[in-house]
Amino acid sequence: FVLAQSLSLIDTYPAMIMALVAINQPFTIWMMRSFFMDVPLELDEAARIDGCNLWQAFYQVALPVVRPGLWITSLFSLLLAYNEFLFALVLTGPNTKTLPVAIAEYGAEDLNYWSLSAAAAIGIMLPIVLFMMALQRHLVRGLAFGAVKG
Repeated sequence: FVLAQSLSLIDTYPAMIMALVAINQPFTIWMMRSFFMDVPLELDEAARIDGCNLWQAFYQVALPVVRPGLWITSLFSLLLAYNEFLFALVLTGPNTKTLPVAIAEYGAEDLNYWSLSAAAAIGIMLPIVLFMMALQRHLVRGLAFGAVKG
């Protein structure tokens, strides 16, 4: 908060983006590292022998192999960012409020309209539930990726 305030970033989207990246980046790097460590070194060596340079071997060989891990990491990172309440409460204002903060402010003092609050909560959850249902096969493959060592 102090850093965002000193840079005049309170109630701006860049403050929220930087905070969420700072929170999610270590988790994302740690998770993707484990997926890349499960890729056999022989695949990279075979691509290099076939004439690929380092970037081509990464893009054409390693990245397709870790695609389930990339999906699962992006899904978890999305969930962590979507559910972040504390930073959104501190760093946002009336112009950049996130949905959970808006719902919390709506019913903060005296909640007379329970049905509206419940409908808003369902409205917040619905996009993520539909997104997770659509990408469920990637979720299962990503969670099981590298579980069995051969």
